[in-house]
Formats: sequence, structure tokens, C-alpha cells
Amino acid sequence: MPHGLATSQVTCNIAYMAPTPRYLVGAAEIGQMLSVGRQRVQQITNRRDFPKPYDVLAMGKVWKRSAVEAWAREHGRLDEPERSPAVE
Repeated sequence: MPHGLATSQVTCNIAYMAPTPRYLVGAAEIGQMLSVGRQRVQQITNRRDFPKPYDVLAMGKVWKRSAVEAWAREHGRLDEPERSPAVE
């Protein structure tokens, strides 16, 4: 291993160096935004009028936060616009 680090240490450092983009959300974040559980998130994200996923990763689908927030406001599920972290 480089620099005498164990494999787990190298993996940890790589994961720390690559933060999750804040403008993308997965099912867990959608559940938090809408105050619903995992099953309800599944039902909501399968609706025809819900935004299409931005991408599909190994961990699952991800959506643009702004698209989910807009959908939530249009459907009365988000009263005040959440302040999205700045996009680089």
C-alpha cells in the first residue's frame, strides 16, 4: 500500500476526499425532505408526475434536489423553498 497505509485507511481517505454533491438526492434525502418513510418514497418516486431520475448509481436512483423541491412545492408538500447548498 502507498505510504504504509492499510487498505481500509486508503479507502477511508478516498471516500472523504470525494464528497457527495449536495444538488443530488437519493431516496433517503427525499424521505427527509417530505417527512415520509421508505415505502412512501417508493410510491411517490414511481408517480408519473414525479421528476425522472438524474442518474442511476449502484446505490440507487438520484434526482436533482431542485427538481424534487419544485415538485414538492407544486404538490403542497413543501411550504417554504429549502435553501439548497451552492452548486459549484
